[in-house]
Amino acid sequence: MNKVIKRIISIVMCVLLLAGLYIPAEAASCRFSFSDPKTTVGKSFSVSMSSSVNVASFKLKISYDSSMITFNSGSGNTSIFKASSDGSVILVYGEYSEGEGSVSCSLKFTAKKAGSTSLKVTYMDASDAGGDSLDVSAASSSITIEAAPTASSDAKLKSLSVSPGTLSPKFSADTTSYKVSVANSVTKLTVSAKANHSAAKVSVSGNSGLDVGDNTVTVKVTAEDGSTQTYKIVVTRAKKTTDPETEKESEKESESESEKKLELKVGSQTLVVLEPDSIPKGFTKGKKTGTEAPVYQHKNTAVFPLVYGELGDADAAFYHWDDENNTLIPYKTLKAGNKTLALLVGNKSFFTLEGYQKGSMKVLEKELTVYLPQAGDTNHAMVPCGTESGEVVVYLYDPADETLQRYDFAGADGSLATMSEEYRALAEQSSLLIEENAAIKTEKQALQEELASFDEMKAEYEASAEELETLRTEREALVEKAKLETWIMYGTVGLCGALAVVLIVILVKRKG
Repeated sequence: MNKVIKRIISIVMCVLLLAGLYIPAEAASCRFSFSDPKTTVGKSFSVSMSSSVNVASFKLKISYDSSMITFNSGSGNTSIFKASSDGSVILVYGEYSEGEGSVSCSLKFTAKKAGSTSLKVTYMDASDAGGDSLDVSAASSSITIEAAPTASSDAKLKSLSVSPGTLSPKFSADTTSYKVSVANSVTKLTVSAKANHSAAKVSVSGNSGLDVGDNTVTVKVTAEDGSTQTYKIVVTRAKKTTDPETEKESEKESESESEKKLELKVGSQTLVVLEPDSIPKGFTKGKKTGTEAPVYQHKNTAVFPLVYGELGDADAAFYHWDDENNTLIPYKTLKAGNKTLALLVGNKSFFTLEGYQKGSMKVLEKELTVYLPQAGDTNHAMVPCGTESGEVVVYLYDPADETLQRYDFAGADGSLATMSEEYRALAEQSSLLIEENAAIKTEKQALQEELASFDEMKAEYEASAEELETLRTEREALVEKAKLETWIMYGTVGLCGALAVVLIVILVKRKG
């Protein structure tokens, strides 16, 4: 009888051992790690990425703040780096194969402004050589961007004024707290603030939707190196009164404030005229028939005069008054080496070089009014500028190289000076530029063909993504099936065990 019992126990143990072989293994895990670089504004930097285990294929979507950094390119054993306009880049590697390896790649960016930012993985998927999905996790990359060593820390205001009302105390760059009282009818305060340094940025908040009583208007100045200075204005809006005399006085005050505003209507534009702190070099204050608004004339009479004030919601600035087209054109400056040049816009006779007409082009990252070839070519432009001494010099701009080259002087009537040897040389250079433009067009066509090839690659990738999704669905179905089979096996083992115990009990009783 003991032999029978031992045999039954052996059978039960074998069944339990075999059942254990059907327990499905957990999915392997994979973690993607990133470096945490430090860099400086304006410089390129790299973020390295690697995987903790070998993979055969993967797809990651990495998001970043496009106001802080710009994606340039990627390198390493990742096949596709695709940047999107939403501030993200997609990394795709591999197709199902028998081989697999550790991921090692580098993402290259350019720092745009000082501060801290990060790269975050917002979608991830990875598989091994057998096509099985890996349990994926990812770290984030912390990026520290320092201001350029030459960046200015000046976060002060050069001027500050409000309308309606008067600041108390009088504005001073070192005074950061002010008060102003307005009538009950005033619900918005117009704030004119100009930074002391040209590279600093100014933002105004809290100046609309004023409540009765005290309101705080904040003027924030952000320096080139990222440091800030905040100016606060406490605006006290008067209570509404039922006294007719008081109400009439309040209305008179509001009307008086409105009368102080001098408006200049040019076409569909309305400029609220203000007094500037300083006048651009080469211009002097004068008068224009038909308006009380002060205008600022250039010594070259062909240059459109300037007016100063607020146009719409924009900060106060200078504008060229274009009589020919009845419009206001923003007055702009640009850097050429160590020189600051003022862009000058004039009437039809201002630039009389044959074959050119007024147009628009982005020059050194600024959209400017320039003079383009009438033939329609955009391989160069003529840019009339004012020097710091007030003279007019014409520059030739090459958009391909983004360079400005001195061309010639303009006379008081706007026409170019007598043709010189330099002029002839530049004219020949212009012809060469036209020929180069034709070559660029050919190169552009080749790039378009390459883009079409990329679109085909993209279609293949999307097809692979669909196939990957199908395989993932099939795998999940197999996992569910394996779980079911496991539970069936456990049930069978349990039933066998119970039958064995019953059999043993019966045999023991019989023996007894």
